[in-house]
Amino acid sequence: METSPKELLSKYSEIRECDFKERHYSVRDNGAIYRHPKKDCKPSKLDCTWTFGNKDNKTGYMLYGGVRVHQIVATAFHGTPDDSHMVIDHKDTNRCNNRPENLAWVTRLENALNNPITRNKIKYLCGSIEAFLADPSILRESASDPNIGWMRTVSKEEAAKCLKNLERWATEDNTTPKSSNESKGIGEWIYKDSPDSGFRSSWNLAWDSKETHKSYAQQRAEIEAETARHYEEQLSLKESLTPGAKQVHWKIPTEFPLCPNTHTKTPLQDYIANLIPTAVFCQNQYYHSEVIKAELSLDKTHIAVLTTTSGVTNFALTEIRYEDGFYIHESIRTFFTDEGAEKYYSLSLGKEWTGGDVLEDYC
Repeated sequence: METSPKELLSKYSEIRECDFKERHYSVRDNGAIYRHPKKDCKPSKLDCTWTFGNKDNKTGYMLYGGVRVHQIVATAFHGTPDDSHMVIDHKDTNRCNNRPENLAWVTRLENALNNPITRNKIKYLCGSIEAFLADPSILRESASDPNIGWMRTVSKEEAAKCLKNLERWATEDNTTPKSSNESKGIGEWIYKDSPDSGFRSSWNLAWDSKETHKSYAQQRAEIEAETARHYEEQLSLKESLTPGAKQVHWKIPTEFPLCPNTHTKTPLQDYIANLIPTAVFCQNQYYHSEVIKAELSLDKTHIAVLTTTSGVTNFALTEIRYEDGFYIHESIRTFFTDEGAEKYYSLSLGKEWTGGDVLEDYC
């Protein structure tokens, strides 16, 4: 079924009003905004139109009339923070996803600690995030990098407030499931990021061995390279919690209950027979998903599986291949709309999509 941009814009359940930079807006809970004309003035060409904005390819943010859309949405649904220095965090790291539930006002410190490279630098220089937050002044003078050097001046009061927020977010992460390819929540990385603990230990060993002949610039470059390698490794092909099954683009070790435990001459057909709607497709300590539908691709190389997800997005697409005696589960992407899920499910199967544009084409 063809989906027009107007239909995507019309999928909402609540509208709120706000003033932002001397303009009045109506804002929908799907992230769309409507700019009202200035008082006693004729509407301009940007007024009186519902829009998600236009993506700025340099920053990744959605803009409208030179204003970042997420700032308008956050103001309408979350108010204006008392501290004018606070910034808006996109929880799933997708700067095009401006739904209110994906936005949160955070301090500059909280926003910085949500960056994995910054986190690992702090862990390396201070031993742990908790140690840094207990006393920000322990950040070594060597931290001359302007991206983190300013963090030495964070007050103990601000650090304590940040720690309380991290602990609160950790609790929320424990009760709110995450979809398979969402980025880790703050609570998860500060309390459960076990792969990072090993990563940090290797760098602490180097420090304890007094490899101080390297310049700090060299050390920082090595940390960044190792961090990038570490996170790429997290998403690489690895064993799952199910024997005979592997996973790609899953950060968390995951179980696939429907995966066949025997192997015949028709492995993909055997798997499809188990993919019954509403059956649990995958699960781990943080979430589970259920089958909506599954089908063998036209070239018979893989199975496309559409599942429900929880959290910010509603649907997920997985492709399953059979290689060298293993079922390979690759997480492709998640979707906000059923139209987006249907489009990319069809494309995964090798079928022609005859519908129109979907929201996910722009996210």
